[in-house]
Amino acid sequence: MQAGDSADSRLSPQQYKIARLAAAGMTNKQIGQRLHLSPRTTPFCLGGVEALSEGGFLNRGS
Repeated sequence: MQAGDSADSRLSPQQYKIARLAAAGMTNKQIGQRLHLSPRTTPFCLGGVEALSEGGFLNRGS
């Protein structure tokens, strides 16, 4: 996802950071550790991102 994409403009800054790390192949646990998030925050934020993703680019292991 790059700046200017329609989904990008609807993501919060936190969702955008999480989506970029997920797209880079990081697990939910790794993302949580990197961004200092609770274990349940990452999958919750990704749920909102996946709802915006037409191609389901976040179909990955947790």
